[in-house]
Amino acid sequence: MKKTLYRLRKNREFQQVFKKGHKIPGRYTLLFYRRNKKSYNRFGFTVSRKVGKSVRRNRIKRLCFEVLRHMEQDMLKGYDFVVVARRRAAEMDYHSAQKDLKKILDRAQMWESKEKED
Repeated sequence: MKKTLYRLRKNREFQQVFKKGHKIPGRYTLLFYRRNKKSYNRFGFTVSRKVGKSVRRNRIKRLCFEVLRHMEQDMLKGYDFVVVARRRAAEMDYHSAQKDLKKILDRAQMWESKEKED
């Protein structure tokens, strides 16, 4: 069965992450993150109209969602993330999205250490 991610849905939730969270830039995206009081991560995606029409914007959101869905099991728990697509995100494919988000998450130190498994 396909594992899904918890989503940020309300404007208030997005605004809290933007105002009180940390920001890390990448080539195609910006990542905002903030600690939450839950035992799981929540994700939100936003793409400006400047990036393109609705089909292109939704494709970018789906790409980022799928990349993070595969990475989420190795990430620290208890954070809210908002991925903001930049204009050049219109030219990214799955592998460049994966590379960009992985690099951003490395800089944010959002990976669980593998020492727990030993």
